[in-house]
Amino acid sequence: MAKIGETHKPMKTPILPAFLVLLTCSAWVQGQSIGINFNSDRDLGAELGPDESAGHPDVAQTNWNSTNGVPSGDRGSLLGGNPGTLIDSNGVVTGVTVTWASNGTWNTNNGTASGDNKLMNGYIDHTGGFSNFEISNISYPNYDVYVYFGSDGNGRTGAIESVTAGQTFSYTTNSQQGGGFPGTYVLTEDELGTNPSANYCVFRNQSSPSFVAQINRGSSNSGFHGVQVVATAPPADVDNDGLLDSWETANGLDPSDDGSVDTNNGAAGDPDNDGSANLEEFERGTDPQDADSDGDGLSDGVETATGIFVSESDSGSNPLEPDSDGDGLSDGAEINGDPFVTDPNNPDTDSDGFSDSLELEFDADPTDANSRPVGGDSSIGINFLSNRDLAAELLPDELAGHPDVAQANWNNTSGAPSGNESSLLGGNGTIVDSEGNPSAVTVTWASNGTWNTNNGSGTGDNKLMNGYLDHTGGFANVEISNITYANYDVYVYFGSDGNGRTGAIESTTAGQTFSYTTSSQQTGGFPGAYVLTEDEEGGNPAANYCVFRNQSSGTFSAQVNRGSSNSGFHGIQVVATEPPQDADNDGLTDSWEQENGLASDDDGSVDPDNGPEGDPDGDGSPNLEEFTRGTDPQEADSDGDGLLDGAESGSGVFVGETDTGSDPLDPDSDGDGLVDGEEVATHQTDPNDDDSDDDRIDDGDELQAGTNPNDADSKPPLPLPIGYWSFDDQGAGGTTADLSNEGNDGTLNGGPEVVDGPCGPGDFAFKFDGFDDFIGTGASLLTGLGEYTMSGWVKFETAQTGNRIGLFGQNDAVEFGLINPSQLQHWTSVGGALDITVPDTAPWTHVLVTGDATGRTVYLGGVQAGTGPSSLGSGSTFPFNIGGGGIYDATGNFFSGCIDEVAVWDKVLTEDEIMQLATCEITPLGRPRSQVGVEITEFRRTETGEIQISWKSSQERQYDILSNAGLDTPRAEWAEVAGAQDIQGDASGITTAVVAPPFPETGYLIVREEGLPALFEDDFETDTGWTPVVNDANGNTNWERGAPNGSTGPLTGADGSANAWCTNLGDFGTDSDISLRSPVIDLTSVAAAELSFDAYRDGDGFGDVASVRFLRASDQVQLGEEVSIDMTLFDADWTSQTIPVALEAVGESIVIEFNFVSDSSPDAFSGLSIDNVVVAAP
Repeated sequence: MAKIGETHKPMKTPILPAFLVLLTCSAWVQGQSIGINFNSDRDLGAELGPDESAGHPDVAQTNWNSTNGVPSGDRGSLLGGNPGTLIDSNGVVTGVTVTWASNGTWNTNNGTASGDNKLMNGYIDHTGGFSNFEISNISYPNYDVYVYFGSDGNGRTGAIESVTAGQTFSYTTNSQQGGGFPGTYVLTEDELGTNPSANYCVFRNQSSPSFVAQINRGSSNSGFHGVQVVATAPPADVDNDGLLDSWETANGLDPSDDGSVDTNNGAAGDPDNDGSANLEEFERGTDPQDADSDGDGLSDGVETATGIFVSESDSGSNPLEPDSDGDGLSDGAEINGDPFVTDPNNPDTDSDGFSDSLELEFDADPTDANSRPVGGDSSIGINFLSNRDLAAELLPDELAGHPDVAQANWNNTSGAPSGNESSLLGGNGTIVDSEGNPSAVTVTWASNGTWNTNNGSGTGDNKLMNGYLDHTGGFANVEISNITYANYDVYVYFGSDGNGRTGAIESTTAGQTFSYTTSSQQTGGFPGAYVLTEDEEGGNPAANYCVFRNQSSGTFSAQVNRGSSNSGFHGIQVVATEPPQDADNDGLTDSWEQENGLASDDDGSVDPDNGPEGDPDGDGSPNLEEFTRGTDPQEADSDGDGLLDGAESGSGVFVGETDTGSDPLDPDSDGDGLVDGEEVATHQTDPNDDDSDDDRIDDGDELQAGTNPNDADSKPPLPLPIGYWSFDDQGAGGTTADLSNEGNDGTLNGGPEVVDGPCGPGDFAFKFDGFDDFIGTGASLLTGLGEYTMSGWVKFETAQTGNRIGLFGQNDAVEFGLINPSQLQHWTSVGGALDITVPDTAPWTHVLVTGDATGRTVYLGGVQAGTGPSSLGSGSTFPFNIGGGGIYDATGNFFSGCIDEVAVWDKVLTEDEIMQLATCEITPLGRPRSQVGVEITEFRRTETGEIQISWKSSQERQYDILSNAGLDTPRAEWAEVAGAQDIQGDASGITTAVVAPPFPETGYLIVREEGLPALFEDDFETDTGWTPVVNDANGNTNWERGAPNGSTGPLTGADGSANAWCTNLGDFGTDSDISLRSPVIDLTSVAAAELSFDAYRDGDGFGDVASVRFLRASDQVQLGEEVSIDMTLFDADWTSQTIPVALEAVGESIVIEFNFVSDSSPDAFSGLSIDNVVVAAP
């Protein structure tokens, strides 16, 4: 561990020259190799015959050693002519041995058509536990190791790690090639965790007689297909000075000079004058040009790495580790300490159970076992071993635990997942303290199982952070009883075999819960890698221990709350501390009294308000109770929920207004969205029960929906979803609204196309291109749910290409899509896969999945299609996505087709509710789908007390909001809400308005739809600028405005009005051609329009004609086709006419022209009369 304030230089990776020893004692031939093919018992036909060649073309060989398909074994588990022995590529028996271990075996689609296909067929599988091998007795002085890996599904991430080589190569699986080998071998050399597509890696220039490697599991299962140890020529050393040319060049030395020209270039040279010759620097991996490679204040020559401190010139410390003993002090600071010189190889120089740095921090003498930090007299530690590695047992004299509280005499469990003190190793069922003294403490623990990390057993801390009680979806808890310390802290060490998993440690004793993301798998990096979490807000920081401070109860309990995946307890320490000061012995600590404005030297004798029975805030809760419960003695309502602290008894049972049973530190004790005071005073609901009437709908949701939370028969048609994306806003602005009120609006990626949805007019959906289209919510909706429902509509217009196609879900938690083009799959991190066969193509289909502790069910079209095991406890930190962007994997999984109406609930819907969704009877908000009328999509109160209401709308319509106190008044009599009239529909398809409550307490609102105001209207009762035009030479007819008085036809305007425009107010003449042109009408802001007018047709029935034309106002050019008015009809009264405005005229400023033409026969008729012209949006 680096001490704060120190800086360190980067270190160079050492190249270990083990070949220098082996070169003289082993026969080898460059190009020889030893290959091991891991078969699966699912297809033993993939055994490689002796003459079959396989492996990357650069190193392809025959005489592979094939395993017999077992998931774990050794050379005794080999097939072939020499079972129990490994042969090389020439068929010669070697002394090499091999062992391997895994969770199981599996195979790919590569078949057995060739040797390469066979090699890349079976594999030993890492399904969440382990997959590793070790090859021993390797006699090649120098060799490369080719590792072939993959899975039965491409696109899965992982890594191959070798502690022998000190390298880890990441990958995304690419071994399933349908028999495409050897041309499809793909190498990974990535050591940065970017996971390139690959199926093999190479660890080069190895020389150790043993080689180990393991799979580090990523997004899903993968494993080893095979491994080759390939003899190679040793690295070049042109001047034969024992220093590799590459190393000399990298470190500024001349590779052609063995020191004859310049002594600094030779093996005995020391260019940095640190007392360590070049050969020693080469062997140890230090920098020959830097006297202090690790920057700890000691020269490399002084740091002899023996682990034994002799003197200042032979420190025994590690020249590549600035803090060799990990006690928080640099090696130089320990040797040069004043006044105390401590051992840089021993974190506890005086072996008193406290690290040197801790003793110095507390002004104790780290070289004197009798000088100890105050409050550190004793502690009790319990190390939870795994039966997978009992070698991690902590021996009595081994120190472990965070350096602040590191102790010896740990109590080791036997590796059992559940037990008590009688299940301990090395004792008689008695728990001892850090001094080795028996205590009266007892312990019980319970879990689903045990597991272990990669931390090994190199040190006490590594052992502590090795095994753990595993929470695999059920439970992991610990209870310690008979604690005799008056005051103590509890250190809890936690983690898993995979870093990056979320969870939390909860103690009901302490009343605290600390969240984390696992960081305990450190490959032996302890104690420097201890990372504390103090987060109580669910932020999940990287950590591997937490501390519950200032405890005093005789019993302490803690449990793991599972997050995204498995994790558990490594160990627990109860550390005695000095009790807080209480000068007046009133049971209230001095610090608490001072923080809360009370006198710490008055037990109430002077001022009763200072004593344990005092109640300075008058809330009915005395000081001692406030101290015990953590409430504020100067604030009558500590959580601001409208209830006095004294009334909130915390019992969880509502008795009355003076004993509400609610939590005085939680304004919403039952988490139903209503503060406790509002529940008690306003709604008369139970503040301890989120569903007071037990109708499956939370009280807050019922009030939001307008139903009675105290009446089980009054409830919304559906529970409110925790996420709902209708897509009816058509993705305006690049987002699509979350209508659940959770605020997780979806972000459109790639540009999905808007199409019609499955539920009729006004229902819109998105069409995804299968390439880069998806919608991301950014929210991990499905993590930690006890029950859930996922619902949506999908349409497979064409068969999918490839596998692992996502519909909607959350990677590594709850995934839903097509695992292949005809297999619908619902997968969870706890319950595994649930597969349903579906057609390659399908029309709109409603799909829905429910899950709870009893199991999972898939519904297609409202009908049950399959069931599977429970997924309780599934979770991850990945976001919920729709259409791809990472559903089965961290990225990708793009769907080609249409999706609509995606919703998620934190409850299991009933089969009746599911059928209503599947038949478009209701929306996920529980509202009937409107065939006529307006569909409300959101209704809620804002933070400022106003009402926000949203509805499906059309840009060509306008809307009014009306209110009334009850439902018995006819709608025509409801009052218009001020400021909420004539609201034009939004272009997005969803219109939102915010209004002040129009009634004092309760009432109702409705949204009324109307047409937009007319773009133009004229009843001709005044002159508004219409222009008559005579187009003929006779001039005996013209358009005239006034009261018609022809021989036949009307005698008034429409509806008895005084005026109309007529073809002469009397009878029309012969051979006339006349036009009537309107004022300019603005259609630039509309997408469509229609013309309506009242007409009275009174012609001869055969020779007279009339029409309507639309002209551009600026140049009188006709726009679109002329529309005929049928003059063969004779009207007995005014009749209404409607004509669509030509599309060419929409978006223009226009003039309407009415045209009338008569023939040459004289008639005593009135011709054509018009009135009440209106142009409006349809």
